[in-house]
Amino acid sequence: MDRAVTALQSNTNSGPCADAKIRLMRELALSSRYLQGIGYVSNDYLLCSSYGFHGKEISLGRPDHIGKNGDAVRASVNLPMAKNKTFLLVERKGYVVIIHRDLAIDVFLNDPDIAIGIFSTISHNLNARRGSFDPAWITRLSASRNRPFFDGQFIVAARPSAKLGITAYAAIPGNRLAPRVRQLTWLLGSLGAASGLVVMGALWYVAKQRLSVRSLLKSALKTSEIYMVYQPVVNLSTREWIGAEALVRWRRPDGSDIRPDIFIPIAEETGLIQQMTLRIMETVAHDSVGILKKNPRFHIGMNLSGIDLESNTIIETLQRLLEHGHLRANNLLLEATERTLLKAHLANQVLSDIRSMGIAVAIDDFGTGYSSLSYLTELKFDYLKIDKSFVDTIGTNSATSHVIFHIIKMAQSLKLSIIAEGVESEHQARFLEQHGVQFAQGWLFAKPMLVADLVDHIHR
Repeated sequence: MDRAVTALQSNTNSGPCADAKIRLMRELALSSRYLQGIGYVSNDYLLCSSYGFHGKEISLGRPDHIGKNGDAVRASVNLPMAKNKTFLLVERKGYVVIIHRDLAIDVFLNDPDIAIGIFSTISHNLNARRGSFDPAWITRLSASRNRPFFDGQFIVAARPSAKLGITAYAAIPGNRLAPRVRQLTWLLGSLGAASGLVVMGALWYVAKQRLSVRSLLKSALKTSEIYMVYQPVVNLSTREWIGAEALVRWRRPDGSDIRPDIFIPIAEETGLIQQMTLRIMETVAHDSVGILKKNPRFHIGMNLSGIDLESNTIIETLQRLLEHGHLRANNLLLEATERTLLKAHLANQVLSDIRSMGIAVAIDDFGTGYSSLSYLTELKFDYLKIDKSFVDTIGTNSATSHVIFHIIKMAQSLKLSIIAEGVESEHQARFLEQHGVQFAQGWLFAKPMLVADLVDHIHR
């Protein structure tokens, strides 16, 4: 903008809307990567532009904001030469640059991770956005003077521009890496547009805020904010509760819950996952006292991360629990998802050591990845857990409804016990039992519950 205004003002050989000036406007606009047009404004009318002479046909209305340096910003303008398009106009010393309203965020069209947008600092009207959006973000940002926050799914931050009268927000799922933000802010910085720089500032705030989530999680691991719930596993033929899967939860002091698919990836990416696994195992060992008094054969399943399967730390932790607690090897079922088995050569040794201790091992969410079959041949398991996505196809005409037959047959041929996840109907339960599936868990039988509720049921 500075270059365009300087060039137009320095050309004093003709009036602001003379043919020579309009040609210069056109040259300046065509040579810019970011400007859709340049024009001359008087009394809120666009008298001429790089598109030609307009007279008093185009009224721009009053500016939405006038900065301290006198720049006038109109955040949402429709022009007759480009119908159905909305532009951002910045006026300086009579000349105006015309910028497509979405310019600062178009770089994200192919990136589903980042949600960004621009809204008026004064009216709070949303001018442009890409990706997910919750109107509550604007309300919350405005009320807190743009203080970043985590809404349980997205880390949201904002940066206002007093000069432009706009505020840019950026939101990123809590389970995304900060390096991704650094890459995207570099792309935005290359735009050179003022609004792009505002969004860039918001994205950097997101990156910083994400690091604070790690700090919150690190503190939570030392308090009762991190706790366990248990979803029962039933014997399909008797409907007896023979075990339960331990599921970790995080509840903040204000009562808000942070979803596991948010905080577990953060723990993995920031080096806290082994600390979390230790906390989970210690909690399960404590909770198991009341459970095993009534049913000494009850088993409790726990999930392992990829990092857990790459070192002997998990073996040492299990040995301590078995030596000093109430748990016995036959009370434990350790579950590994396909995602955690990426380094199969390391996982194979750890899983073998776990099984040599008498602890059963399951492959969880089977069939949801690309390498399930190879893992079954390379690694030794005792149980196979059928993912809910396949259970959901039972009794439907889904193209994948036949897959569950093959999974069951394969598990049986490998002499693996089978647990079906996400069973929600009696029809599904009967189908699974009739086809030889021994165990199941899901809302048909019970939702995840606190240990006190689990113990109450077992003691009945």
